[in-house]
Amino acid sequence: MSPSEQRRAAAEDLARAGAHDAVVQIVEYDPAWPAAFQAERERLAPLLKGVEIHHFGSTAVPGLAAKPVIDMIALVGDLDAPIDVLVQSAGYQFPRAFNATLAHRRFLCCPSASHRTHHLHLVNEHEELERRLRFRDRLRADPVLAGEYVRLKRALAERFPDDREAYTEAKSEFVREHDQPATAGRMKQTCRIELTEGRWLRLLEESDAQELYAAIEANREYLARWMPWAAGQTLDNTLAFIARTREQRASNDGFQTAVIEDGRIVGVVGFHGVSWQHRSTSIGYWLTKSAEGQGTVTRSVRALVDHALGTWRLHRVEIRVAVDNTRSRAIPERLGFTHEGVAREAEQIGDRYVDQAVYSMLASEWG
Repeated sequence: MSPSEQRRAAAEDLARAGAHDAVVQIVEYDPAWPAAFQAERERLAPLLKGVEIHHFGSTAVPGLAAKPVIDMIALVGDLDAPIDVLVQSAGYQFPRAFNATLAHRRFLCCPSASHRTHHLHLVNEHEELERRLRFRDRLRADPVLAGEYVRLKRALAERFPDDREAYTEAKSEFVREHDQPATAGRMKQTCRIELTEGRWLRLLEESDAQELYAAIEANREYLARWMPWAAGQTLDNTLAFIARTREQRASNDGFQTAVIEDGRIVGVVGFHGVSWQHRSTSIGYWLTKSAEGQGTVTRSVRALVDHALGTWRLHRVEIRVAVDNTRSRAIPERLGFTHEGVAREAEQIGDRYVDQAVYSMLASEWG
């Protein structure tokens, strides 16, 4: 059978199974997806003894909008040996003509091609397994890349709402482009958010510790008035903070960015954490004294709010600022946040407690 005949047979095979009856739909991240994977892995474990099953794809990246289908992958010695038991005992479908077009991989879906809740990919090459997991891990570690991927998927879902295979093929170039191990230079470029000419945001790196600490040291007295950590900050504390930001990204609990002006670090803006259950987050920021007054923080916070409410599709963003810190309070007020009230003596700075003004922005209000 020629390649064109194989592709035609595969398309007919999928059509018979009802694959083209299902609409390509991108939904918001569901915190229940990891548990759904765990449950299915436990269900399949007795049928695939000695085989490690991995969760990959968009549902494996907390916070990422996705088709509501759990993608799984497993490395096996014989691609065809597990097929019968998966079909007969686990209720998976195995489109044979479609699988005939695949090299070093087998594809199964459950419960049906027209209503898929799970995909299982069997591979017999370690490189293919690593490639799939590597792209997943890049999305987990790089919020900017994840945002680009979400926007692409939403656009393709609108373009190919009734054709899953066309949708998958159209995004494959993006996946191929980003599935290679990232060099430091590539990572910096990918994670950069432009603000204005000469100013941008990027993820913090361990190599930034000395420069970041120098900026804090030069502005210690200025920062310590409102930042509870500033008075006692050391280089070791700064290194530990950057390490925590990497853990924060790895666990998909938000991220911190360095504010860059003409190549120098002049501040930090980031998310304190993300509640995926309640779809909410909060933002914090600081800037060196010499960099203030140019709209840099306002643009930085606007970029993060765009990311939270646009890319992540969260519902609420909160900013808390000391009541008497008028310069910082101007940021949420300028961006149209609602002043909800005052949290009394909510933060300790040195030997005093300060009241905090609480501001919020809801997704329905952000334009």
